[in-house]
Amino acid sequence: MADSIYSVYMGHIPPDFAPPHFTSALPLPPPPPPNTRGDAVLARLAVPAAVTVGVVTAISLYTRLRWEQRSQRQTDGPLPQRFVRGAARARPEPGSRWIRGREIGRGSYGCVYQGLSEDRGEIVAIKEMHDIRNTAELRKEADLLRGAPPHPFVVNIRGLETSGSRTRLILEWCSGGSLSDVLRRFGPCNEERLRVYARQMVLGLGFLHAHDVLHRDIKPANVLVNAEGHLKLTDFGLSRHLSSLAAQTGIAGSPVYMSPEATHGRYTVGSDLWALGATLSQLATGRVPWDHVADRCLDNPHALVM
Repeated sequence: MADSIYSVYMGHIPPDFAPPHFTSALPLPPPPPPNTRGDAVLARLAVPAAVTVGVVTAISLYTRLRWEQRSQRQTDGPLPQRFVRGAARARPEPGSRWIRGREIGRGSYGCVYQGLSEDRGEIVAIKEMHDIRNTAELRKEADLLRGAPPHPFVVNIRGLETSGSRTRLILEWCSGGSLSDVLRRFGPCNEERLRVYARQMVLGLGFLHAHDVLHRDIKPANVLVNAEGHLKLTDFGLSRHLSSLAAQTGIAGSPVYMSPEATHGRYTVGSDLWALGATLSQLATGRVPWDHVADRCLDNPHALVM
């Protein structure tokens, strides 16, 4: 084997394939003596092509896995234990068919998690209440969503379940976050995008009002964005049926988005439209409505009409 490699390297080819001046002017040296020991070493080092391809593939996959793990740590922190190689497969809690993932939001009454359907593999949002005293609002929210057919601009419910002292509302997943997140990441909207957002929110509110539901807490944080850029009205914890709001009720909602009558506990369809206008104003300017009195109205909603 070594002799053949040397012969090709040194130019031992038929004379008719070589220039005349090469064969006459530069005589070729004689080939070296056979090296049986070198041939044996090369034979032992010979690796089949299939083995070589397998080794290269394994190295490539290992390098990609390490890169993905390093990227995950840089963006979301350490990988959850169930995603580490060799860890046990994640399972839902007893009595549940939803696997709870990372926390994506937290409020005074509970948390919101990313979740996974055990049977269908669908990514969902899991809204969970830790205190049994707050589950009535969550059940009321589920009843409102179940009482109307699905709509493209209203978040869809996937289920409601209770396990021990915890109640979970399962909702469709919107990967873009809320309009508050969009505003924080990308700044105020231009006129074209604002028109698209306004149309979608108006259609969503019109659907709710047609089904006798007042949202009562429209604001950028309660409007989600999916991967296609479609808006989804969400968070119906303060929503009520129009028929139940004939009499004066307590103040509910976020003060800077409240209409004047809402600051006195009276809610109408116009209250939602006022909050919609305040939301659009914030999306267009990047400034919270009534920002010159925002600190005061957080403690006293009546400061908006004084």
